[in-house]
Amino acid sequence: MALAIWPAKAPATPPAVPLGPSDTQCRVEIANAVAKTKTGTPARTGVPAACWRIGPLSLGLPAAALDHILGRPEETAVLPPDNLGSGRPYHSRIYAFPRHWRAELARQPRTEPRLRFLEVLLRDGRVVAIFNDPPGRIDGGAPCRGPVTASAAPARSDPADFRPFETLLGVSVGAPAARLAVWFGTPPAHNRSDDWLNYLPVPLTFGRDVESGRITGFAIGLDQDAVTREAGYHITLTRDPATCVITGATFRA
Repeated sequence: MALAIWPAKAPATPPAVPLGPSDTQCRVEIANAVAKTKTGTPARTGVPAACWRIGPLSLGLPAAALDHILGRPEETAVLPPDNLGSGRPYHSRIYAFPRHWRAELARQPRTEPRLRFLEVLLRDGRVVAIFNDPPGRIDGGAPCRGPVTASAAPARSDPADFRPFETLLGVSVGAPAARLAVWFGTPPAHNRSDDWLNYLPVPLTFGRDVESGRITGFAIGLDQDAVTREAGYHITLTRDPATCVITGATFRA
């Protein structure tokens, strides 16, 4: 007796897994949250958690996942709690880009560090704030044909591995800050020098170059306290006294 073998029915193609709201949808949701704060509605209300992202990082990311994505930080610090937050300390991590900057500096000696920095705050082992342009201090090290004074920021550079962190929901560093009103609504506050625009209590802030009027950086946070608690970085350079070429760099421990 012959055994009839029928071809197996191909399994149905599983539905595509949604990747979360688009940049445009997230901008609309944040703009709605900004508008709602004027009526007393709590900040972040209605904004999908997946919208709070910069590059491959997002708020709520576990520390182990952060380590997997970026590796070891150059600098760490503990920020004690204040009377505005949860009463628990923040743990700051500073990352320098390119991530292989030490090898690159050894291969191509130079007089300027040309680094970009990213700061991530963690609380209870999870990411609660991301700053793509944290404040910092660079000490020049020993005198080199005259004293090398401290600098507030490094020469700007564009490391390829930092580019994912240059864009927030489709809004890029270098874009006109005047466009923020279109994307998120009018920033409700700014500092006296007008180089820091914020949407507090919605935890979203932007840096602005006063001369060009363009965005220099941005930050997102779990809440108002987290997004305003950046520690910043501190790096000390050593140089060849004859050429001023950088021979070493040490971050604050």
